[in-house]
Amino acid sequence: SEGESVFDVLQRVCRDNGIHMEYSWTPMYNSAYVEGIANLYEFDVGSLSGWMDKDNGWFPTDDSGKRY
Repeated sequence: SEGESVFDVLQRVCRDNGIHMEYSWTPMYNSAYVEGIANLYEFDVGSLSGWMDKDNGWFPTDDSGKRY
């Protein structure tokens, strides 16, 4: 929906589908760091693994808390 961030959508989809998601929130930056989705966590498949979002074919340099 208009005004939602990528993180808002991720939270809603996980909640609506019963998918466990773990994250940490940094109020100072109004930013979320996704630690795990569906029991797959950062670093589970190597030291460089983790979660990234893609926006219209691009990996944004800012965080997923940006509103659209």
